[in-house]
Amino acid sequence: MDQSVSELIDKEQRKHHAEHNKPRYIGVLCDKHQGVEMEPVELHHGHGPITEVQRGFRCPVPGCKRFFGKIGYADLTENNEFENILKGPGCPQFPALKMYLQKTSLGLIRWVCAQCNEERPSGPPIITYT
Repeated sequence: MDQSVSELIDKEQRKHHAEHNKPRYIGVLCDKHQGVEMEPVELHHGHGPITEVQRGFRCPVPGCKRFFGKIGYADLTENNEFENILKGPGCPQFPALKMYLQKTSLGLIRWVCAQCNEERPSGPPIITYT
């Protein structure tokens, strides 16, 4: 079989798999503007060769400073420093990881772990959208 055809088949199989195995959660939500999906960003800390890059999410609402990353939810200063860090829930299975808010396909807001998709609370939702 021609390699380009094989690559095309692999690509189509991955596309089909992705379409039929979509997660039941939609977006990372801002904890201050629940219902607003945050945008992926990269923060650069330091200068020159000593620069650390941290990936996370930032709220797109004008004037909102909220960021979600490995430290959890926090306000982001002009110098990319964190303040007003939310002491939010950690995952029961991965206690070092902070959970974040996501909306389910049913419109429910839940705290979810990025590593294992554990939900908190496992009972009633925190917020329901109509």
